[in-house]
Amino acid sequence: MRHTIKTILTSAMAAVATFFMVVYISCSKDKCSGVVCYNGGTCGGGNCTCTDAFEGTNCQTAARAKFIGNWGVTNTTASITEPAQFSVSVAVGPSFNQVNIMNLHNLISVAVVATISRDTITILPQTVQGKIISGAGYIYSTSVYTINSNISISYTVTDAVTHVQDSETEIWNG
Repeated sequence: MRHTIKTILTSAMAAVATFFMVVYISCSKDKCSGVVCYNGGTCGGGNCTCTDAFEGTNCQTAARAKFIGNWGVTNTTASITEPAQFSVSVAVGPSFNQVNIMNLHNLISVAVVATISRDTITILPQTVQGKIISGAGYIYSTSVYTINSNISISYTVTDAVTHVQDSETEIWNG
């Protein structure tokens, strides 16, 4: 009889403990409840994880936004026949993760399309005004992306007819 009471009490305590554990787990607050992640972002642990093309607390800002504007260019590989300083402008491109670069190489008068992924800019190979252009770079700042941001970029311009190649490394100052 003593064994039976001990078994019943142990079973009852285990049942009560299981009940409270189930109630506690089911009452735990979902950290993603009420969190909205835009543009394909997903919530985990109460925070949004954004795709490469968007950023911000709720993935509400296109990553390309920090690249848009007018930039003063310092060409670190300029020769005697090339200007060491000029300007380029970057505008919204044909897709949500693309930008149009105007006056690239202080020579190209039509838009050169570049793709943005987080802090990187990539000029996929394309032929513009008889020149084959490709390259890549990144944006950086010592603080939040502001007018004090810089873009470090390297690209190659190859004449489509003569195949003469010009490699450039530039700092674009915001």
